[in-house]
Formats: sequence, structure tokens, C-alpha cells
Amino acid sequence: MSDSAAPRIRLEPDALRINAPAVFGADAGEQARRFAGRVFALPEVDSVHLRPASAEAVVRFQVGPDQRAGFLERFSALLAAADEAAGRVALPEWPANQPASLFRFESLVSLFEVTRLEPGQLQLRHSAISRDPALPGRLELALTPLQGVSQASANGATGKLAVTFQLDCTDLTQLIRTAESQLAAPQTALVRLNPTPTQLGLANATLGLAAVGELALPAVLPVCVGMLVATNLGTIREAGRQISSGKLGLPVLYTALLGCSITTGQIVAHALMEWSFRFWAGRTEKTMAEQCRSLINDALPVPDHAHVVRSDQVDARLPSDMLRPGHHIRVAGGESAPADGEIVAGVVLVDEAAVAGTPGAVRKRRGDILLAGSRVLAGRAEVAVSATAMNTRAADLAQQIIVAARTLTTDPDLRGKARQLSDRAVPPTLAAAGVGWAVGGLFTVGAVLHQDYASGANLAVPVQTLKDMGQALRSGCVVRSGSALSRLGESRFLVLDTAALLEEPVFELASLESRLAEGETNNLLRYVAGAAYYLGDGRSSALAEVCRSLGLVVRVPQLIALEERRVAVRQGQHTIALNSDETSPDDQSPPPLVVEIDGNEVARLSFRTGQLARAAEPIRQLRAKGLQVFLLSSGPEAETAALAQRLGIELHGGDFNPEQKIRFLHGLRKRGVKASYVAPRMNPELARAAHVAVALGGANGASTGADLALLGDSLHGLAEVTALALGHESRVRELSRRSLLPNLLCVAGGYAGMLNGITAGVLANIGVFNVYRQAADSGAAATAHEGIRA
Repeated sequence: MSDSAAPRIRLEPDALRINAPAVFGADAGEQARRFAGRVFALPEVDSVHLRPASAEAVVRFQVGPDQRAGFLERFSALLAAADEAAGRVALPEWPANQPASLFRFESLVSLFEVTRLEPGQLQLRHSAISRDPALPGRLELALTPLQGVSQASANGATGKLAVTFQLDCTDLTQLIRTAESQLAAPQTALVRLNPTPTQLGLANATLGLAAVGELALPAVLPVCVGMLVATNLGTIREAGRQISSGKLGLPVLYTALLGCSITTGQIVAHALMEWSFRFWAGRTEKTMAEQCRSLINDALPVPDHAHVVRSDQVDARLPSDMLRPGHHIRVAGGESAPADGEIVAGVVLVDEAAVAGTPGAVRKRRGDILLAGSRVLAGRAEVAVSATAMNTRAADLAQQIIVAARTLTTDPDLRGKARQLSDRAVPPTLAAAGVGWAVGGLFTVGAVLHQDYASGANLAVPVQTLKDMGQALRSGCVVRSGSALSRLGESRFLVLDTAALLEEPVFELASLESRLAEGETNNLLRYVAGAAYYLGDGRSSALAEVCRSLGLVVRVPQLIALEERRVAVRQGQHTIALNSDETSPDDQSPPPLVVEIDGNEVARLSFRTGQLARAAEPIRQLRAKGLQVFLLSSGPEAETAALAQRLGIELHGGDFNPEQKIRFLHGLRKRGVKASYVAPRMNPELARAAHVAVALGGANGASTGADLALLGDSLHGLAEVTALALGHESRVRELSRRSLLPNLLCVAGGYAGMLNGITAGVLANIGVFNVYRQAADSGAAATAHEGIRA
């Protein structure tokens, strides 16, 4: 090794800085990992910080002055040991050749720094919580179901994660490792959305001329005024039309501002205002691109790399875009599927709502299809790849979102909504300017009029719409147009043309034969329901419903084993196993469960087909939100009436042919009824006749002409998206209002004589920045609405 490549070591009072390109450089990920694993074998080491960009590692330690020499001696001896396994400590996973900070927590080495540990309280810190706006929501969703965890709250501003837990039943190692799995949550390669750059050339030229004319060369001011008037001719004409029709909108406000600026000579102030309009328009486009990327990363997390199974039973790490049909890959809990494929071995519990529209956790076993972007909640499986990269369903969904997102800033309905939000402030602002004229003259008028209501609304409307589109996708619904959520929120009449899909029954607990004392039945049910979460089928829902009816609190326990016919969990000091009795002769109901505690059979639970249809609960939720529901069917009237009764629907009609359905929807429209039409296959004429059209099973191509496409056949997604839509308008208004206070201060400052046009314009931009700052926080999307998830 040359002298230039030799390691350089610098000793500091509490740290060692080691620069070694061969060990810590950009292509030396495995060597850096081995180094960290050895170093943490020394109990004095607190943390190790690996920095591939500078080929450096910083080892921080705690030793007294008289112990330093001995520590350094042991440090050198450990690194020089020939045995590769000498002193190795288990480390968490992190991307190869990426910077990482590792911290000691008792006997555990973690990517999180433990900043506080008290009885029942744990606080962790990691910079990624601040950098990745989707991470706080992922952490909270991942940790809350863990046994003993009462609450998990991540703060993007501080980069900290606070967890409240129960001392006697919480595994802190599992908790921290689960949190680490979310740090490594994949960033999808499905989106490449580049915003169109905003042209600031004319605005820059106008502002530059105004500054030169006011400060050095007054002769150029007329040229600058001419440019301002020329660029605002459209606004001036629109102002004339508004005044002639008795309206007062933004064109009137900005025409008045232009006239006042020219009259008072505040050309720089107006040019600066024009420049800020252009700047915020460009910032809106950039924010939309960032939000779209974050949305798809969070909802469809297709990883950059996959674990490919090799013949020597050692997984190879391969970039996901290099996968090909026929490859066998391995997926495990805490990961996401990198490709579509068929499970050939193993069992996993997955969340596939965003790619398949299936509500809740779903158990997948040999022969089942696993879709790219599905989140693996538990278990391990080997998958034979069938579709990769842009051929996956996740890629198709991502492209649909991108297409819709690109139109949001130009959508006429959304632009009209932004104008309405802005125009509300125009009459009181003009009135305030009139009073200011009487109080302080035209300079006061200029300060009052230098407000920016448009930029905040133009930013708030498309960004909040995109956030809600992301939340809809997490519920298994693709929003196809910018105004679809608004129209769904306006509709209070729901037409269900889905009779064939509404008859699927729910399963319910038929009997419980227990060998335990009678007083232990409720405890047994509670623990079995917690373990049954990992079953991911109708039995999970049936047991959860029983516990809900009895008022029993169910917590998801720590998983020990997830097999094809068996689930085992840790509950306190005991092992609870659920074994499926596949020998049951009843093919219509799910298999009974045999319950074992610590290897001893204690109970047997059997299930049956219930009288209630699965769709009854989401329909009840929709009606509770104030919607009238009409069951429309091509089938016989008697059958339609019977099904409506089972579902709790009062309004219904059968024997409808396609033409009669179209006339029915047109009739509703003529009576002023804004109807949502829901059908498994969308007829374009029916879609146009409805106020908003919703297709079920949209992932299978049934969503042509629909405004919204539910990926699955369940109405649970419709209930969730409807709840989201009902709060959409209020969230848009709330975000837009964040610019209100600085604009009001412009009025107050103008009256007080403290502001001129320039300072008022700067203050108005602070209001727009408030909207931008809130809009950029994509983590708010996950909690912004009142969900009704079952």
C-alpha cells in the first residue's frame, strides 16, 4: 500500500478519527461494516460514525485519562486479530456505501441514538426523521401495533421519535429494530417527475430596470412602466369586465395596485411584486414534483435492491431494475416487494391496500401472487418473479398518479377554486385601501394593496389535492382528476350498481370449546384475537369483532412463527399457538382453530358463514356520514329488495337496463341531486351522467371513464375515500388561510405609516411562505382527515 493510501489516525479527547479509503471509502461498504462490528466489542465505545464521502470513521468512546492507553492498546489488538469473527457484535442493516451513525444502547447497537429512557418512556433520534417527510408516518404505523406500545409519535422538526410503552410486556430490542426497518424503507424508482422550469427572464429584466431607474438612471423608468403595463394588459382587460358586471376579483385589485404604484412612483415595489408572483408559481411546480415523488415513495415503496436467491443458498443483492422474470427473490418482514411474482415457499403477512385495494393485513402463502410495492408485515417468503420495473402493477399505478399530478396546477376546476379563495379577500382589501386613502393618501393605499392572496391559494389548492390523492391511494383508490375529490365531497347521494359484489358474507365465531376456567374466557378471546391478526383472513376479522362487541382491548403480540397452518406468538411469559384444522369437512367456512398455550391444547374455535354481508359495515359508515344510498340493479326487483334489506339500504330499484340507468342519473341531475355512481364496470355514458363516477376493481381495467378507481372489490375503500373527500375542502381552506395574518399586518402597517410598497410586499411574501412551509410537509397527509378504517 502506498503512503497516500495508508490509514491516518487522529486522537481527540473522546474520539478517534480514522481516514482509510480502502476501509471507509465509497466502494468499501463491507469492510466498514466489519470494522464497526469489531469496534463495538469494546464496551467503552459509545458510537461509530462512517462517512464514505470522506473515507473516514469517527469512533467516540468514554474512558478516564488513566485508562486511555489501555483502551487504545486493546483497540489496536482487536483490529489486528486474524480471526474474522473475533469480537464481532451484531449490527443493524443500512445501505452499503452510505453514511451511517451507530450508537450503543445497553447490549444493542442501533442506528438510532437513545436520547431519553425512563420507565415507560423512550426517545430516539435520527436525522432521517427530519429529511424524509414520509418517515414519521411510517414509524408511527410500524410501532403502534407492537405489543406493549401505547403511543408512538415522530417529530420531523426535531428528528426525534417518542414512544410510550408498558414496562412488563415491551421488547425494546424488537421496538428499536422495527424502527430501524423503516429507516431502510425503500425509495421507489417508479417516479421521475421533473417540474417545468419557470421563466423569470422578463420579471428579472423588469425588476432590474426598475432598480436602475430608481437608484441611478431615472430615464429608464418610463420603459419599465411600459413593460409593466404591457405584461398586465390581460389583467387590466379582465378588471374592466369584472367592474362592468359588478364583480370585484383579483384583476381589479392588481389593476388598482398597478395604477397606485405608477402614480406614486413605487415602480420597484410593483416590479418586486410581479417577480414574487413568478417565483411562487415556479416554487409551486417544484413543490408538486417533490410531493408526487414523496407520495409514490410512501404509498408504493418498490425498493432499489432485491435479495436474489442463489443455488449456494447465499442471497445476492441485485438492483431491482436488473431483476428479470424467472429470478427467485426473498422478502421478509419490514421490507417491500420489489417485483410482482408468485410465492413458491414460505408465508408472509402483507399490506397490499395501495396496490390491490385489499383492506387490512392479508396472509400470503405458496401459490399466491405478491405484488411489487406490497409491504411485508411479518414472515419470510421466496418469490418467483413474473413482472419487474415498469411492467408491475405498482408502476402502472404510479404512472396514473403522475399523469393526474401533472394536470393539477392547470386544472380549470382547481384554478377556479383558487380564484374563489383569493377573491373573497378582494372587497375588504379595496375597502381598507379606500379608508387608507382618506387617512394617509396614496402611499398608504400602496402599502395596503401590496398583498398576495393569489400565490398562497394557487399553492394550497393543488398541493393539498395531491396530498389527499396520496391518502386515497393508501386506501386503495386512484384519483383520476383534480376535481374528483371535491365532487365526491359534494355528493350526498350514492348510487350502488354493484349488486353482484355486495352479497359476499362475513364469517363469525360459531363456538368456543375451552378447557380453561369459565372466568378466563374473555382473556382467552383477547389473546387469541391478538394472535389471529397474523392469520390475515376472515377469522381475524371474526375474532376482532367478537372482542369489539365485548369491549375487550386487543393488542398485537410479538410473532414467533408464521407457517402455512400455524401461528405462534409470545404473550408475556407464554407461547400461544393457533393451529388450523384443515381436516374440517365444511368447505364454506374457514378452518377451525386449535389453541395451544405453552404446547398444551386449551381451546378449539369454529367459524361459520354469518347472516350479515361484508358490505353492510361500510354502507353503515357511509350513511353515518350523511349519505343517502340507493341500490341499483339489473336483477329482479324482489332480489334487489332482499339484498337492500340485508345491507341496511332503504332506497333500491331492480330491473334496470342500461338506458334506464342513464335516464335515472340524468333525472337526479335535473332535480339538482349530485349523485356518486359506483359500479364494477364503468359505462362511459353513465360516468358522464353522474356527478362523480367510481369504479370498483379498477386494477383490472374496469375503470375506463371513472373519476376514481377503487383497486379492490370492497366498499371499505369507498367509505375511507368518502370520509377523506368530505374534509377535503376544509383542509384546502385551512392551508390557504396561513397567508392571512401577514396580509392583515400589511393593512395595519399601512395605516400606521410603518410600511411602504416594498416592505408590505416582503411581509405578504412571508404569508405565502407560511403556506409553502405547511404544504411541503407531506407527513401531514397521513393524519389530515378523519379516517373510518375498520
